[in-house]
Amino acid sequence: MMRRSAAGLAAAAIAACAWAACQEPAGDEVAPETPSAPAAPAEVTEAPAPLAPPPGCQPFAPTERHPELDEGDPAPALALICPDAQALAREVEARDKPQATPGPRPASFEDPLSPRDGLELYGVMLEEVSKGAWFVPMLLSTSPPLGSAQLELLEARPKLAAEFVAVNSARAGGSPELYSWGGGARWSLLKNVIKQHKRDKAALRAVVLRDTMLYVDDARSAADIYRFLGFPDLFDEPEIWLRRGDGVYRLQRQDKWAYVFADGVRAGERARLLIFDRVALDRASLEARVGWDLNRLRPTLALKAFRVERHGPDLLTGKAVLRGGGELEAAAFEREGVMTVAVVAAPEGRDQLLATLDVDRRGEAIKRGILAAADRMVGEELRFDEPKTEEGQQDGLLRRKWEHAYLGGQSSFEFNGDRYTVFTKQGAPNTPQVCIDFIYDTVERWSGRWWTPKAQGRHRTEGFINAEEWIGVIGRRQVSRLVASASEHPDKMEVLAFPASDRVPFDDTAGFYERLRRLGKDTLPGDIISIYGLKTDGRNHWHSFMIYDLDPIYNAPYLLVGQAGKARVQVWHDVMRSGPRRAITHRVRWRDDWLDAQRAAWLKRGESERASTP
Repeated sequence: MMRRSAAGLAAAAIAACAWAACQEPAGDEVAPETPSAPAAPAEVTEAPAPLAPPPGCQPFAPTERHPELDEGDPAPALALICPDAQALAREVEARDKPQATPGPRPASFEDPLSPRDGLELYGVMLEEVSKGAWFVPMLLSTSPPLGSAQLELLEARPKLAAEFVAVNSARAGGSPELYSWGGGARWSLLKNVIKQHKRDKAALRAVVLRDTMLYVDDARSAADIYRFLGFPDLFDEPEIWLRRGDGVYRLQRQDKWAYVFADGVRAGERARLLIFDRVALDRASLEARVGWDLNRLRPTLALKAFRVERHGPDLLTGKAVLRGGGELEAAAFEREGVMTVAVVAAPEGRDQLLATLDVDRRGEAIKRGILAAADRMVGEELRFDEPKTEEGQQDGLLRRKWEHAYLGGQSSFEFNGDRYTVFTKQGAPNTPQVCIDFIYDTVERWSGRWWTPKAQGRHRTEGFINAEEWIGVIGRRQVSRLVASASEHPDKMEVLAFPASDRVPFDDTAGFYERLRRLGKDTLPGDIISIYGLKTDGRNHWHSFMIYDLDPIYNAPYLLVGQAGKARVQVWHDVMRSGPRRAITHRVRWRDDWLDAQRAAWLKRGESERASTP
């Protein structure tokens, strides 16, 4: 319902009262007669027309439903379309405002950490920490404080407090190579603390975490902790809870080395500890939101980013960056407990915006579906197609042996004297892959083309994408052929070849990461990246992988997914360090419209076949 502003209601009331006062004397008093000229005929006046209520923001109602965008845990933000900045301001004013909370209790323990502004801290995470570690893209108001229970423990145990100060005050130190064997100086201190408290994990958590959050704000220490520290180092319990952004997950102890997701689509997948994760023994300890989960703001409108200009614990303002290009004035807030993102679009441009959002949402849903197929292969930890014992160069030969064993009903197969399993422990097809296999397997698996699990027999289901139909069996295993094929089939793929001046090798570290900052404008999640150049063996090598995510404020591609030893999500340092003289050469993108047309034709053909079946 349209609402009239308070100022508008007041103005209408004043006008009505003034008009009524001119029509009747007040009370019973009679006005005296006075000689005067005959009165002119009274003018007939009319009450002013009611003031039109100001236009308000309306919920965004998509014309197509896409589960990849509209569903999830946590639920994506509600979206509002506002006709102007004034309407947006009214929504912002009506947002949930946090109740005053008591400040931190006085503590004798002095925290060595200097607080940082949230946007400054986010910049440090993106520019430095993300080089060697996967961080959860949270925007905090400031550096997270210590928890009350943590402070009590540190105050009661001076030796533990000294360990906390020593670890958290230490310079990162160590080799400039982020993945050096021994780690940095801070990690050297921390691993000794881990050994000392291996039977007192509560004490260890008081040193490692800030309240419940794994917080590290320098690249060297973050890379070490990302590599070496896991949930089993911090917990012994059979069940713990994880909050990643606004998503809360139950983890179960699998064995001495791992916790796994207990529920949902990731059930059984090994859980990895990430920077900014929050972990606790019970869910209640993780309920309070301590920062902005920026990824929740993107799905409903298929936004590429939310470029924050001002931030607070209950309000973000800035620009919503559209997937297809362009920016809109925007704000994010909670309303009656519902996360909401509101954008401004003038009424005369609303229809065009809605049409743009339809296209953006369709394309984003397709790419999220493809990345979901990649996630499944990461969860299955599919192995790289390289024999344990190799005679010369034999990468790529295991896949044919595996397929023969799979279709032949075998549980394992032999190659060069070594045995390999046909299925994973969970019964998924344990399909060997080289890097380019992973690229094609993701889109084919999304389309429905994949091998069935152990419990469902042994056959390959059909889908609407089969890359071999236009690339060929041999060409499918070559990254160079992918790049060439993208140029030969512009109806299926778009290829962007970077000129020599933009091919910055990884060993030029500063130049390489500067190149990444500029790469954001040319990339989207699901894009394929090829790199080429010299590796340590003195030979030129191709490699390919996919953009897993761009950061939700500045659009820097900071996470990658591909086949590297096993299917995995990686940061750039993971991918590039084995060949520091390699550089990014091409960006290849599946065309959304072609993929959508293939899917529509497949569904239509299925409907026709079902209709013709007696």
